[in-house]
Amino acid sequence: MEMLYGREGNLTRPQKPGWLHPSDDSRRSAWRNYLEFQASGIEEPVVTHSDRFKNPAAYYPSVYHKANVGLWTLRSIAGEDRFDGALRQYFETWRFHHPYAEDFFASMNHALGASYDWFWSGWFLRTDAIDVKLRGLRVAAGPSPGAGPRAELLLRSRGGIDPPVPVLFRDGAGHEAMGVVPREVFLPAAGDAVYRPVLPFMPTEAELDPKFTLPDIDWSDNRTSGWPRFQPMFDNGRPPPKPIGKTLLLWRPDLWYQTKEGVEGGIAFDASTVRWEHALQGLVGLGAGEQRGLRAREQRPFADLEARVRSLAAEPRRIVRARGYDMDGHRGFRLSMTEDLGQKIERGFRWTLQAGVDLDRLYDPEVPRRRGEWSPGGHANMEGTLSSTRKFHRVRWTGSVRLRSHLLSESISYGSIYGTTTADVSVIPKFPILLHAVAGRVRGSAIPPEERFYLAGAGPRGEWTSRWFRSRGTIPTRWKAALGRDGNVRAFADQRPSGTMLFALNAESRSGRFIPAWMPLLSKLRVPVIDPRSSLFADAGEVSDGDVAIRDMAADLGVGFRTRPLFRNHLTLRADLPLYRTPPEPGENPWKLRAVFSVGEAF
Repeated sequence: MEMLYGREGNLTRPQKPGWLHPSDDSRRSAWRNYLEFQASGIEEPVVTHSDRFKNPAAYYPSVYHKANVGLWTLRSIAGEDRFDGALRQYFETWRFHHPYAEDFFASMNHALGASYDWFWSGWFLRTDAIDVKLRGLRVAAGPSPGAGPRAELLLRSRGGIDPPVPVLFRDGAGHEAMGVVPREVFLPAAGDAVYRPVLPFMPTEAELDPKFTLPDIDWSDNRTSGWPRFQPMFDNGRPPPKPIGKTLLLWRPDLWYQTKEGVEGGIAFDASTVRWEHALQGLVGLGAGEQRGLRAREQRPFADLEARVRSLAAEPRRIVRARGYDMDGHRGFRLSMTEDLGQKIERGFRWTLQAGVDLDRLYDPEVPRRRGEWSPGGHANMEGTLSSTRKFHRVRWTGSVRLRSHLLSESISYGSIYGTTTADVSVIPKFPILLHAVAGRVRGSAIPPEERFYLAGAGPRGEWTSRWFRSRGTIPTRWKAALGRDGNVRAFADQRPSGTMLFALNAESRSGRFIPAWMPLLSKLRVPVIDPRSSLFADAGEVSDGDVAIRDMAADLGVGFRTRPLFRNHLTLRADLPLYRTPPEPGENPWKLRAVFSVGEAF
C-alpha cells in the first residue's frame, strides 16, 4: 500500500466525481477477473499443480483470482467476525510450517465450528460455480388468521455449489424484509427448490443476494423484475472498471454535419457487463431535417443499434450480433454469428468463423458522397468470413477469406470472393515493416455497384460504416480522401478506379515517433500536443473488369503522418503524401506532391 499511495492515506487523495471515475477496490477487481475467466471455458481446479495446467492461461486466474473470490464468498457465508477469527487462528497454528490445502480446509472447519466441505470441494477441488436463479414468486394467505402472508420462492441452482442465499422482499408501500434461503432446501430437489417464508406484509417483488455477496455467474435472473440495473457514466475515452451486478452505460454527446439535413446531434452509448463487453451499443438522436421553402426544418429521428448476445450454456465462444439502423439515407439490418474455432482447423493457427445476412435500402440518394456507386438496394445478401492469426518468431500474421452473394433476389445476381493477408515483420531492428496483400473477384449477371472492388480504398459499403465518409458533408468533396481497405493504392484516390477483379500489394513502415528511430540524431524530436508519427509506404495494384495484367499495375510511394486527437484517444487521423505514382495522367509529372486524408489506419 505504501508503494501505491506513499505515506498519504485515502482521505488525502483527491476525490473524483463518481459519474466520471467509478470507485473500485481489490475485491471488485478480483470478482471481475474471475467472472470473465469463468466464461472463457478454460477453467481448471485451484489445487492443480502449476506444471500440470492444460492451458497455461488458466494458471493465474485459477490460483489467484478464484482463490481470492472464494475466501470473500466464504466470509460472507460464515460471517465476517467468525471468518476473520478463524483465519487468524489458522495463521497462528500453521506459521513456520508448510500446510497443504487439506490442512487449510480442516483448520477453517474447526475454527468456524461447522463443516464447509461442500464449498471447499466445489470451489477449490473442482470447477463448480454459483448460479442461482429466481424462477418466480407466489404469495398466499398465512396458515392461520393471525399470521402474515406466506411467500413462495421458486429457485434453481445449476452451478454445482448450493450456498445459503440472502433474499430481499419488497412491496409497493416501501416495506422490506430480509431472509436467508438455507442451502438444505436445494439438496432434496437436485438444484430445484421452493422456499416458503412467512412475512409481515404482502410482497410484490423479491431479489436474491441484493448486496452481491455471492459470485453468481449470472445476476440478471436474480430478481422478479426483469429490468437491468444501469450505472450511467460519461465516456471519457478510458475504459472504466465494470460494476458488479450492474450494467455499465457509457454515454457521450455526438455531433456531425450532413450537407442535406444540416447538423445532426445525438447520444452515443455503449452498455457492458462484467461478463459481456459491448452488449448493446449504438447512436440515437435527432436530425435538423431538410429546409423546405419558408417552412421550418422538420426534425427527423435516427438510430443505429447493435446488440451482442451469446449463450454461455451452449457455446461460450459463439457470439450473435443483431444490428438495425435508420440514418443518413440508409435503412437496413444485419444478423451475424461469430465463433472462435481455436486451433480446430490447423494446429498453431487461431481460427474464427463468421456468417451473416444483411439488407440495406438507400431511400435518400442525395446523402452519399458518390451517388453513382450505390444501387437502390432492398435485396438481401449473405456473407461468410474465415480468418486466422498466428505469431511466428519475428512475424505476426493474419489472413481472411470472405465469400459474399445475393440471397433470394431476382433483381440482382452476383457472387464474390475476397482474400487478404497481413504480416507484421520485425526482422530489422528499429525498422518494422507491414506487408499487406489483397485479391478479389466478383461475377454475376447483375452486379450492384456497391459490390465492386476499388483500387484506392474502401468501396461504398466500407465507407458507409464510417460516419466520416458516408455523408457528403462530413468530409468536403473537394478533399482527396480514401478509407483504408480494398486495394489501398492511395495515390489514385482522386480517380477512384473500380472493377470486378482486384489484386494489390502494400508495404509500410510505421514509426512510433515523428522522426523514425533509425535516424538517431533526429529521432528525439517531438511535436507537442498533436504528437504526429511518420511512416514510409509503397503500394502496387490493379483493378479491372477483365483479367488483371501485371504490366498495367498502378504503383505509388511516399510518406505519411498520423496522430490521435486528445478528445478521442482511439481515433486515428492520417494524411498520406504519395510523392510518386505511375501511370501518371497525360501531361502529369510522376513525381509530384499529393495529399490524401483518412480516418483510421491504412490497413
